[in-house]
Amino acid sequence: MILKRTIQTLEQLFYYGEASLLEDLRFLEQQNLIYERDQRWVITADWIHFCYSFSQDKDFLNALLCFKSDYQNYLIHQVVLTALRMNDSEDIDGLVEFVDQLPCFANQTLEVLDELYGNRTNDYDHSLLEKKITKLQPTFREYDDLLFNGPPVYQKAIYYLKCIQTLTRIKANEDKVLGETIDEQWKPWRKVSTITDLALNKSQPLVVLVPFLIDIDFPDLRFIQIVSQPWRVLLLMFGIVRGQYEAQGISAIRFQSTNEGVKVRLTSTKYKETEFGSLNEFIVAFCRKMDYQLFPHKIPDIEKVLSELHDRNIFVIEGREYRLEESLEDKLYESVAGIPFITESRYLRKQIESWIDELREREWGTFV
Repeated sequence: MILKRTIQTLEQLFYYGEASLLEDLRFLEQQNLIYERDQRWVITADWIHFCYSFSQDKDFLNALLCFKSDYQNYLIHQVVLTALRMNDSEDIDGLVEFVDQLPCFANQTLEVLDELYGNRTNDYDHSLLEKKITKLQPTFREYDDLLFNGPPVYQKAIYYLKCIQTLTRIKANEDKVLGETIDEQWKPWRKVSTITDLALNKSQPLVVLVPFLIDIDFPDLRFIQIVSQPWRVLLLMFGIVRGQYEAQGISAIRFQSTNEGVKVRLTSTKYKETEFGSLNEFIVAFCRKMDYQLFPHKIPDIEKVLSELHDRNIFVIEGREYRLEESLEDKLYESVAGIPFITESRYLRKQIESWIDELREREWGTFV
């Protein structure tokens, strides 16, 4: 039951970046992977950077459990036993691999051997280590079943131990309170979930930008479909900025529908047009510019979000180009419901405009 609650909290942190405080996760706080704020756990920049090391979400969550010191020590006992058996069979390559892959656990390995064998370096009786492991197994059976579907498998245990050695400390700014406005929520260094179809949080998060329920009565349903979803809000801001350029008679940026997806095309200040790349690449590049900390993955599926907005008649396609639907664009400037999208996003829209202008000034081929 305790492990089940731990896993549920880890999954909440993985997807939403915040979770209710659970004392059993203090071992991750000691590794600077999470920190406590207002009776909640919040992920750190170290968590995000460490997450990027894994191609499978499940492996990342499993590896986190290997930071738990008593379970980690148990796994080291397991891999040392296999290493001793390699030594008996004169599997030199296997021993070299074992030593090379776990340099950070050299001291713990020696401690295991010293505890059981002392100075008897030529008499490693396996039975002593086997008895120790047998004694420990009931304590960690739930963990073993979760990570290995049974007793620990040598190569997989090595993989997890090898991965947790890669944890590094990342210099990061202090998280700011999320706030109520678009500008506050999209401040530089904000942690933003890249999962675009997360279920709405019922309450506003402390510092991490994820979908959350905003209970406001908008006369136009389309505003409701936007306001609670961060990536929809960001695309709306880009749509507004694109329209502002157009109102000035400048075709600065276009979101073009192609057979290969949505491409972003920019017109330079010298009136030459070039392709930046995909919409996903374009938005991620802007996020890097703003130092947003994207998690759990590096790239959100922004093209999927744009497709959803198109299905809801928020964006339309005219001449193979995505643009805000005209009546919605009018309501942004003329209705009580729409005005906050304009007045509370001046900073963000200015950053978007400045970045587009910067790209338009660059030499061709130097966008990415």
